[in-house]
Amino acid sequence: MKYVKNHKGYALLLVLFLVVVFVGLSAVFVAASFNNAKQESTVDVRNQSVVAAEMGVKYNINNLMNEIKILNQDYKNFMNTSLNTLVDKATAVTTAKDNNLPLPNGMSTAACSVFYSNVHINDWIDCETKEIERAGVDMYMSEVNRVYADLAPQENRVDSKTKYELMPLAVNLVFDQATRRIEIPLSVQGKQNASVKNLNAKLIVTIPDHTSETNDIVIKTILSEKETVDRIFIPPNDNTTICPTQASEMTSGVCKYTGTNLESYLASLPDPSKVSIKVEDLCYAVKDKTKCNLNILDGSGGTVYIKPSNQTVNVDNLNNLEDISMYVDGDLIIKNSNSADNNTIVSRSYSFHVSMNLTNSNLVVLGNEAKTGYIDWKSTGKSVTVSTNSKMCINLNGISLANSSDLTDPSILSGNGKLILYPGRTDMDKLPAAVEDKIIYMNDFVAFLNECNVNTSGLPEGHSMKQFIDSTSEIEATVDYGN
Repeated sequence: MKYVKNHKGYALLLVLFLVVVFVGLSAVFVAASFNNAKQESTVDVRNQSVVAAEMGVKYNINNLMNEIKILNQDYKNFMNTSLNTLVDKATAVTTAKDNNLPLPNGMSTAACSVFYSNVHINDWIDCETKEIERAGVDMYMSEVNRVYADLAPQENRVDSKTKYELMPLAVNLVFDQATRRIEIPLSVQGKQNASVKNLNAKLIVTIPDHTSETNDIVIKTILSEKETVDRIFIPPNDNTTICPTQASEMTSGVCKYTGTNLESYLASLPDPSKVSIKVEDLCYAVKDKTKCNLNILDGSGGTVYIKPSNQTVNVDNLNNLEDISMYVDGDLIIKNSNSADNNTIVSRSYSFHVSMNLTNSNLVVLGNEAKTGYIDWKSTGKSVTVSTNSKMCINLNGISLANSSDLTDPSILSGNGKLILYPGRTDMDKLPAAVEDKIIYMNDFVAFLNECNVNTSGLPEGHSMKQFIDSTSEIEATVDYGN
């Protein structure tokens, strides 16, 4: 076998082979680079369309939120005004009802007229409050729908190649009554050249609740002090019923006593605390008519309302009187009242011939509008002592200080007895200075009456309703990017 021993030219072939290989590889790498650049360009275009869509979502949500803020203020003003107007209406209606006057016209909505016409005031107020809440929600929804409708499809350019557009949505807004939430959908399309991206967003708005959860406004009849005082001397649920001859038949309520032995009748009642007895002539009604004595009587929590025809009740003695409330719509003149315990005696004026010692009792002077009421015990050496757990209560607006005994005299108070005065006055030279837990001035008339154990159940109780409270709207936004 012969071998070629001449190797000239191999190097050239090898170099040409390597050149071909490197050129081929370079072509592959260049092609790959171009392909990668093209892919990156496509991704960038797509990203730009997403960014454009996001800008559109943000722009439209901000516009909506600004409109909602304005709407919230308008809604707040509507609810505040409407509820305050209802308070005024309810006060007028309650005052008319409690004074037995015709109910004013034009106060009720048609939806609540059935309660109004039947004088069911609490039900009427609740109904009107719900109508206000419903009208407020309707107004809010109407405005949100208007704002939403104003969001007409529009195109906004970011630059010459990029834009976003609000897309039309033929949908009805969803309102969840339980949560008070409104869903507002949005669809925005972002474009970068031929690349398109749609984003769906949702704005959730909670309608503020401007009514309190509980009824905490009390609508009360507007009564003057005169009307209040006059009502104190009238039994709650007053009527013209004559008391039955047999006291055992009078189990509760109000009746007028026309008999001649009030002491025996009170003692025979099954439960005196549930009965109010009306009497015109006390001296005729009691057993001892000559001296008009009402002694040694255990009232067992009963109440006697006395309305004398001549405005004066002149009683010789009220000794050993226990556990009774007496309301005298006139001037009460008493000779003695000793060893009496756990009583409340209310009158227009008081005069004591000899002495009175209050123990566990309340003596209340309410006077009258003409301020001719008085309390007198010192003009002829008479004396009164307010002692153990007792109170002397005086309505200064109803009496004449000039015709009354010196209230600055410290001898009337003994032990833990108290002097309760209504209201604070400027002519303090005729009045004692306040002393803690001893001499007390009060400026709330009903609170003064309650402090002195005066029965105020005959006064209008009032009606309650929800009040306006400040509240803010919750707004949240979500975006669905899809795939």
